[in-house]
Formats: sequence, C-alpha cells, structure tokens
Amino acid sequence: MIPDTIKKQIRNGENLGTEFKTSARPMDEIAKVVCSFLNTKGGTIFCGIDDTGKIVGINDAQTTASDLQTFLNEAISPNALFSVNVD
Repeated sequence: MIPDTIKKQIRNGENLGTEFKTSARPMDEIAKVVCSFLNTKGGTIFCGIDDTGKIVGINDAQTTASDLQTFLNEAISPNALFSVNVD
C-alpha cells in the first residue's frame, strides 16, 4: 500500500523537487537527477511513475532498488546522503 504522503506528492506532479521516471534505467540518467537534487534543495525521484503521475510500476522492484543503490554509490563522488526505497 502506498503511504498517503507519497500519493499526495505524486498528485502534486513534477516540480523542482520531484521527478517522475517510468523506469530506473538508464541508471546514469537517474544519477544525473540525483546530482542535480544534491546541488540544490534536494528532491525525490519516483521510478515507475509516468509524466502524468500514473503508476506504471517497476518489475522486480527490490532487485532494481538494490542495483540502483549500488550504482549510485559508485557513480556519485564525493559520497552523498541519499536513499533508495521501495514503497
């Protein structure tokens, strides 16, 4: 079940601090958005959401999240605080 706070953020759509991606790939594109958020006021990337806010999902979300976490840890330097979650 999706928490109400996340539903609200999705309903509010994309903005300077919220980005929707239909997929977590290519991961270098996700890394670019993470870096842009790290260099501003932060933000949230929702993978598995299309540009209209429709939930399209991610196949094997747990594995994808783990792979993305590993990729971002290796790709972003210096080390940064971010989290990859599945909801």
